[in-house]
Amino acid sequence: MNRNEQEQKEVIRLYSAFGASLLLMLVPSAAVAVFSALLFLGVFIAAYVMRKKSAPESLCENHATYIIRTIWIGGFLSVLTMSAATAYMLPNIDNAPLEPCAASLVSQAQDLAKNEDIAALSRLMQPCMDEFMHLNGRVFLITVAITAIPVMLYFLVRFWRGLSRANGGYRIANLKSWL
Repeated sequence: MNRNEQEQKEVIRLYSAFGASLLLMLVPSAAVAVFSALLFLGVFIAAYVMRKKSAPESLCENHATYIIRTIWIGGFLSVLTMSAATAYMLPNIDNAPLEPCAASLVSQAQDLAKNEDIAALSRLMQPCMDEFMHLNGRVFLITVAITAIPVMLYFLVRFWRGLSRANGGYRIANLKSWL
């Protein structure tokens, strides 16, 4: 196996881990979400290590730089989408169902703070949560869509573009491009 084939396999392995972390982000499980985040962080670190160990202008250096830029730009995009989602959610959420529970909470705040009893806090708020979630479900769904869809689309487009170039043994032509 020549050096170019070996580099291509290394790059494809990195894209495979990147793709797996993106796919796992869609699984509605806290444990899977934590694993996905750790895998995503691992890809980020591995890309930096790969770039540092690679020869200048090599396939590995090129694709590692592309993945690093993808993650940094995706992080910036996620800050923008979270800000937009927050700007949408705050004026549209209806807190009225929480008011009866909030009154109980205020009357018992000193005891709760002194005892640091999170379970008691949860019990005080639980009677109001079903109505609160039912009334605001649509707002929460739209908020999640505003936050997640643009970022996931960005990552998927960049992933697909990079993987298809790597599969052909080609470098990314314009590393400075945001898309």
